[in-house]
Amino acid sequence: SLMRIRLVFAACVTAASSSALLPGVLGAQSASFVYQLGKDTVAVEQFTRSATGIVGEMVQRTGAAVMRFHYDMRLGRDGRPTTAAFRRLAADGAVPPNAPSETRLRMTTDSVIREVIWPDSTQRRAFAAKGAMVHFPTFVYGPTEVLAASAAMRAVSTMSTPVPRIFTRRAG
Repeated sequence: SLMRIRLVFAACVTAASSSALLPGVLGAQSASFVYQLGKDTVAVEQFTRSATGIVGEMVQRTGAAVMRFHYDMRLGRDGRPTTAAFRRLAADGAVPPNAPSETRLRMTTDSVIREVIWPDSTQRRAFAAKGAMVHFPTFVYGPTEVLAASAAMRAVSTMSTPVPRIFTRRAG
């Protein structure tokens, strides 16, 4: 069966156009999405978008398991992502066992630097990726307008976040 998605808007969400990405044009805008499978709510996302970034949180329920996913993406003057930070949390806000506390991405002109923050260490790795974008897990759609408009302006590479497979899905 197909998933029925019901969108609940808390405020006006901008259209995906390159003019919407210009700094100073937008004030902060907030929105919420409620994702349903039949009458069952499977996820809720809330985010706030401004000219300099987007911050949000998604809560997903799979059976009895509840996970939270917090994201913060900062944008440059051209509307492209410059940094992104992700936190996967349990329902109570604690970091799940054996999981990193945060993952950070920093986009440069020709690469992406990924930092995975663990309680006792930080793993850093650089990837060659000119004009890189950020990949978000399923049910995180708030940044889509920003990324789609930016990608439409020029050819881009995609940098995937190190999120467990249960958070990603392939169209098929």
